[in-house]
Amino acid sequence: MIRKVALLVSALSVVALGSGCASMIAGSSAWFENQRSDVEPLAAADLSCAGKPLAFKPVSSDDYREVEASGCDKKVRYKLVKVAMISKWVKDGDVSSTH
Repeated sequence: MIRKVALLVSALSVVALGSGCASMIAGSSAWFENQRSDVEPLAAADLSCAGKPLAFKPVSSDDYREVEASGCDKKVRYKLVKVAMISKWVKDGDVSSTH
């Protein structure tokens, strides 16, 4: 019985570590959720869409280090620029209409 409990605890630990590591993978959707608070205010200002819901999607594949923000019938792209230990979201193009 003790072995079964130890095996169950061990298996649950591996699952918990695996899901926690997903948010550590740069560019993953879980990672972006931790970054969203940095880029969302920029997008809201650039799109003139404060207080309204914004949507973000990766520009290429599933890599969220470059995203397209959309809201209020407009869209704009951002990319994460990293120099040494400093990273910053920067606008990558002009605001355009979604139509």
